[in-house]
Amino acid sequence: MRTLLLTCIGLSSILLGACGGGGGGLAVKTAASTPDAIQVMREGEAVAVLGDYPAMAYAARESAGRMTLIGGQFQVEPYAMAMGQDADALEALVTQTLNSLILNGTYRRILETWALEAGAAEPIEGASAAPPADQIPQLADGKLTVGMEVAYAPMEFVDEAGMNAGIDVELVQAIGQAMGVEVEIRNIPFEQLFGELSSGGIDLAVSSITLTPERAQSARLVPYFLASSGILVPAANPAGIEGPRDLCDHPVAVQAGTVHVEMLRRECP
Repeated sequence: MRTLLLTCIGLSSILLGACGGGGGGLAVKTAASTPDAIQVMREGEAVAVLGDYPAMAYAARESAGRMTLIGGQFQVEPYAMAMGQDADALEALVTQTLNSLILNGTYRRILETWALEAGAAEPIEGASAAPPADQIPQLADGKLTVGMEVAYAPMEFVDEAGMNAGIDVELVQAIGQAMGVEVEIRNIPFEQLFGELSSGGIDLAVSSITLTPERAQSARLVPYFLASSGILVPAANPAGIEGPRDLCDHPVAVQAGTVHVEMLRRECP
């Protein structure tokens, strides 16, 4: 799950003991993106990649047998769409629109396209009544500006034709269509998304953002997908990794700015 909980980012290699916790010898190799983290492993600098299960499963599927998933899914947590703290009307309309897409089957069809229907969320109960789109300040120009880091297949990525693709892309486009507004997707580094929300540069951030209590204090969050974590290893699995605990005392690649360093701290005290 991608969050901003990592405090010791910006280094090519981090020893958890130097970051205020963690077990001896666990080296976390941070990379700017998940594809970069996978490349770190492929170059032999890490024995595994720890990341969101959808991204790990997609990478294994696309690797032509060079990589494989180990240990199944674990640590299930929801992804959320994020809006600024003052976006109460937009939050209500996004929630109302998402609920309608879930109920009419559009949402599930999108997930089924990517074989991730197991992550389907239920309609959100107790949602507030929403005003029409033309009465919402963020949509006054007839456009929903969405920020996402388009580098996280299968949730959001650039396909072979150079087009934005993935679950998040299709979902925000369906939301915009249902609202009757144009959708503009801006490719923004993950760690800058909440700053763009605060400054008004974007209306909505949808980029595999894990819903956490800390984030809920600084933004309005609408859960829309149940994600989990997974471990990707080379096909031969030379380190014999079978689950999260086996990552202790090995170099592990992760995307900088994600929750997975915190997860490793818990697994490898």
